[in-house]
Amino acid sequence: MINRIKTILHFYDYMYYRIATWYMKTEDKGSTLSGGGVTLVSLSQMLIFTDILGVIFLESTQPKQGEALFDKLLPYYIIAIMAILVYNYYRYWNVYAEYHEKWKNENRNAKENNGLIIFLLIVALVVNQLKKN
Repeated sequence: MINRIKTILHFYDYMYYRIATWYMKTEDKGSTLSGGGVTLVSLSQMLIFTDILGVIFLESTQPKQGEALFDKLLPYYIIAIMAILVYNYYRYWNVYAEYHEKWKNENRNAKENNGLIIFLLIVALVVNQLKKN
């Protein structure tokens, strides 16, 4: 279980690095924290969290009961989302140089494939949420 969590965090570290690299090249040269990187990593985690909760509510309750339960739990949901954002802010504070050193020599093919996976994840999560509404 711990190895799976480390693998997931490693993926999000890489995601942050790639988004931050793009963001820093285009918008914010010389920053130690990419707000765009933290925002997109947090957004993807929030959307996955929302999907997991949605599945739990759909599988364990009737639709009206699920809505009522979600309404009761909404303040906790908002707190969890804020916790994700704060956690990522501190996790990625001042670590860009470390990630750059780790991944700067990544070969072009791996970089393109990994970038495509990150892009598709973000698009799939956003489309999934838009489709629900």
